[in-house]
Amino acid sequence: MCLHLSVAVLSGQSVSIDMDPQSSVEDLRKAAESGLQTSLGILVRPGGAEFLRGTSSLQDAGIQDGDVVGAFTAKPKLQLHSNRLAHAICAIQTDGSVLAWGDEDSGGDSSDVQEELVNVWDVRMTARACAALRRDGTVVTWGCEELGGDSSELVEELQNIQRLFSTAGAFAAIRADNKVITWGDEDWGGDCSEVQDDLENVSHICASGAAFAALKNDGSVITWGSACHGGDSQSVQEQLKDVKSISATSAAFAAVTGSGKVVVWGDPLLGGDSNKVPADLIGVQRLEATAGAFAAIKSDGSIVCWGLPELGGTVTDVADEIQNCRALIPSGNAFAAITPEGRVVCWGDPEACFKDRVCAQSAHNHQMYLAHDKSSPAS
Repeated sequence: MCLHLSVAVLSGQSVSIDMDPQSSVEDLRKAAESGLQTSLGILVRPGGAEFLRGTSSLQDAGIQDGDVVGAFTAKPKLQLHSNRLAHAICAIQTDGSVLAWGDEDSGGDSSDVQEELVNVWDVRMTARACAALRRDGTVVTWGCEELGGDSSELVEELQNIQRLFSTAGAFAAIRADNKVITWGDEDWGGDCSEVQDDLENVSHICASGAAFAALKNDGSVITWGSACHGGDSQSVQEQLKDVKSISATSAAFAAVTGSGKVVVWGDPLLGGDSNKVPADLIGVQRLEATAGAFAAIKSDGSIVCWGLPELGGTVTDVADEIQNCRALIPSGNAFAAITPEGRVVCWGDPEACFKDRVCAQSAHNHQMYLAHDKSSPAS
């Protein structure tokens, strides 16, 4: 089920957008920026009485089908793009051009396509390649050809692209007609030929390290890529109905259905073992994930975790402290929660916990929100 929304700025200009209820407010802002072709700042609740937090899902923010969301325009800022597996960093400049640096053979040298890198609004990366999405819906790629850096054979197909996603070795794109195009290493999700006929009416794509899961408008899910990383969902296919959102660790997926139940598949050690998910886990509103563990936020404010304990899969020691937490922020190796009192509680890898505590507390003190790229592969 999609929400049919409009985003309008004070000038009266507006754009119509279809979004999944579990998409974040930040996802809506980016989609609106693409449609309006202007930089947007804060989004406001219908009626203009309250700012919308970027990390909140549209459902949690109370956004309903048919709503008109207000937006403030913002001065363009330098946007940095990378992920934990990437060997390069890209910066989208205020004029829509791109600067890249890092390992030259892994996307750090964009000189061969520099003249094409204009009017860019988003960049995605595999471990060793980059893909830039331009405002006209076309895509420019560079870096290691085997891992997605060469899309020359797909120029005709890569038109009217709305969103880009990546694993560690492949890219996937959703077109305006809600069909999916993939390229890169076939073992990492670059070949969707076996499920191509099913990849229609796709509203969102989630990526693990080497597999993709596409959520369709009817609530069904299609997967491809490495079976060991969640690319094979046949064992749970009957349960994947009325799915509202999907999250991923580096090698497993978890889906939340309309009834608030959770369905998992993929690497058992990294969150894909259904036996590790409590049988009474219902009423789930949102899922977050590190590289090897999931955290489910329930409607009663409690948090349930499973997966690799050293990456955040065990929350027993701090469960009482994080009840009704204000925010839950995952990193690659740990979770950080901001309690109702404003304290930061972390669990998972001890070293990562310290870093997350500092970042989360800083964000809270400055009343900022933390956003993370859910479509990029976990480390």
